[in-house]
Amino acid sequence: MRENRRRVGANPPWTLIGAHGGAGTSTLVALLNHQASAPHAVEYTGGALPADHRVAVVASSTAAGTQQAARMVAGWPRELARPVLLVRAADPFGLPPMSRYQLKAISTEVGAVIRVPYLFALRQLDAATALTSSTRTTRAAQRLRRRMRALPADPGRRP
Repeated sequence: MRENRRRVGANPPWTLIGAHGGAGTSTLVALLNHQASAPHAVEYTGGALPADHRVAVVASSTAAGTQQAARMVAGWPRELARPVLLVRAADPFGLPPMSRYQLKAISTEVGAVIRVPYLFALRQLDAATALTSSTRTTRAAQRLRRRMRALPADPGRRP
């Protein structure tokens, strides 16, 4: 992965990279792009990272998911800006102790850790249908976009 360097706009789009299979990357892309006139996020499909995009690593909140995210963050190229970590709740019960430990351990290596709540509608319906039929899902999408827009434009490089 190489990043082309260019000046970034005020609200650059995001490239989301799944830390593991089933991380929920495509679901979070749908949440971020809901009711948007232009895409706020795209899923990483390989090759060079777009220069004008910010990067977020997506992981589920399971111990295995956060472990994979920790490995990815530990191996993140030092010349690239630190990614943001999006942790999608795998169930409504909260983080397992091992996940809490792993997230705390890597929290200084990422620009931010954003937890995405468990959304029951996403388990019953596809993301597009859930966004149009569930107000809780729509509100979660709005909160996620707002939280990501509030992050600093350049989280800096790792020391």
